[in-house]
Amino acid sequence: MDRWYSHTSCGQEFAQILAQWIWNFRLELGQTLSPAELRTTEFAPALEVEAPSTDESEPAEVLTPVVIYGPPQ
Repeated sequence: MDRWYSHTSCGQEFAQILAQWIWNFRLELGQTLSPAELRTTEFAPALEVEAPSTDESEPAEVLTPVVIYGPPQ
């Protein structure tokens, strides 16, 4: 599937579709001949959202650093 098979776009598209079909067929045939247990993903439980606090304290001021640029060198 990672090669160019044709000099025309129609031929290349056909080759890609054929390669994908063969790949899916190989996967299905391999599962039929040597069945394996299906794997699943177990997700962690969702975290509970904490209620926002009702305290109305003044926000702390965040000081931004002063940047002084010199002349270009």
